[in-house]
Amino acid sequence: MRYWQKFFIFVGLFLFLVNPNLAFAFGVSPPRIIADRLVPGSRYETTIMLSQGKPDEDLRIKAEFDVPKKVRSWFSVEQGESFVIPAGIQQFPMKVIIQVPQNADLGIFNGYLRVNTVPKEEGGQVAIAVGGRIDIGLKIGDEVVVDFAIRRIEILDVAEGSPLKVRVMFENLGNVPV
Repeated sequence: MRYWQKFFIFVGLFLFLVNPNLAFAFGVSPPRIIADRLVPGSRYETTIMLSQGKPDEDLRIKAEFDVPKKVRSWFSVEQGESFVIPAGIQQFPMKVIIQVPQNADLGIFNGYLRVNTVPKEEGGQVAIAVGGRIDIGLKIGDEVVVDFAIRRIEILDVAEGSPLKVRVMFENLGNVPV
C-alpha cells in the first residue's frame, strides 16, 4: 500500500471517529446507461436505483447530465433534475428518459449523468456532498429492431364453460413501438 493511500485511510478513520455522522454511504445501480439500438423518434426509459446507508432524514438530490450540447435536450429525469428522497427510504427509483427526435443525426454519443446529494446549509461547518456517476452510451442508427420479452402470464378467474382469459405483460426490447 502506498503512502498516500495509507494517509487517506487514516484521515477517513480519524474523521469517522471524531464525528460518526460523517459516515454516509450513497450509491447508484446500475452505473451505466447503454442504449445502442435507438432510431430517430424512439423513446428509451430506464430506472436507476439510488441507495443511501442512513435514511434518517430527507435527502436532497441534484441530477446533472454531462452530454454533448446537441443531444442534451433528449435527456430528462422523471422526478425532475432536483428532487428529495424522503426520510426512511433506503432505495429510491429514479427514472431516466431519453427521447430521440425524428430529425436526430445518426451517430454515437457518450456522456455522464452525475447524481449528487445536496448538503444541508449549516452555518460554519464544512459540508460534504457525495454522489455517483452514471456512464451514458447512445448509438442512433437506422436499423429497426422489433423484439420483446414476456415478463408475466397471469390466468384470470375462469368459470367452467367460459372462455379462458389470460393477462400477459410484455416488455419492448426493440427500438420502435410494437
